[in-house]
Amino acid sequence: MQRILDTTAGIFLDYPKTEGDLEELIRECLSEDLSQHDDIKRIRLEFVSRNSLARLPFHEIDLRRAVTNLILNAAQASRDGDLVRVEVWQEGNQANLTVTDQGPGIKEGIGHKIFETHFTRNPRGYGLGLAACKEIIEDFHGGDLSFCSDPENGTTFHCRLPMV
Repeated sequence: MQRILDTTAGIFLDYPKTEGDLEELIRECLSEDLSQHDDIKRIRLEFVSRNSLARLPFHEIDLRRAVTNLILNAAQASRDGDLVRVEVWQEGNQANLTVTDQGPGIKEGIGHKIFETHFTRNPRGYGLGLAACKEIIEDFHGGDLSFCSDPENGTTFHCRLPMV
């Protein structure tokens, strides 16, 4: 979070990335960072890897924070027993990650605000999570973070990261 605050203040620091295994990072998020979280315990969680991924450059702490936040947001949007599906695959020189929930979806008319700092629908939230995810994925990793939402089928966040 400090890096995001520094960037906002116009302070640009070195941003070291190392080659890593995205699938392994996601598995660690699920088994270490999220496994004991109350919101995760009340849902069903499924992780699918469609194909093997090549290693890619990323900042492990920040990307782990973004992945954890996307999964936690999906769990918080879900009802007890709902399924949250995390899926990863490689397509060309791009790693793809989707997090899909079965919640009520993002209300029409507010989708353009969800990545803004301090915008939240969560009464316990501060509106920093998705803004930080967007910055980590797009500004720091050169990727793309988008979403599609449907009140009948929930919301899917799609993260694309360059492999080079």
